[in-house]
Amino acid sequence: MNLSLKPNPLIALWVPGMALLIAIFLFSPSYYNLISNQNISLSVGTVTIIMIAGSILGFIIGEVLDSIRDLLEGYCYDKICHATHEINWDFFYNGTKDEVENLEEWYFTYYELDSNLYIGIIVLFVLGCCGLISIPNIFIVLLSLVFIILFWDSMILRGEIKKHTHSKKKTDII
Repeated sequence: MNLSLKPNPLIALWVPGMALLIAIFLFSPSYYNLISNQNISLSVGTVTIIMIAGSILGFIIGEVLDSIRDLLEGYCYDKICHATHEINWDFFYNGTKDEVENLEEWYFTYYELDSNLYIGIIVLFVLGCCGLISIPNIFIVLLSLVFIILFWDSMILRGEIKKHTHSKKKTDII
């Protein structure tokens, strides 16, 4: 088994997971109780364990967000956006190594990152609607704007990925 930990996929998974984890922590009512309690003292070992566990949990959350994106790919985007943004997923297996690496580096990683981040924002809104976290109004506005920007950009990137993954006919190559 060849396990390659390239930075691009790690960024597309870990950053959204950590961002969601941090946002949940900051918007949770227990956070305010924690920071208002001045008598808390943690050992270096405890802080280290919390940081390592948080990093692992952030990656797991990012993987769950990416799995949601994968499900949306097959059941929504590829069916609803069939004509305008359908991606030829076989390209990732059939394209040359250079073509696939270029596509991943310039488009696909950022598409994954944008998509995973806006899915994380949806999760935050759902948690807020369920009363599990409390998002201040200013953050609702800011997160809504960020959601629109990320969603819009992901659709533009998806269009670029479509353009690069659909093979050219032999008559197009001169």
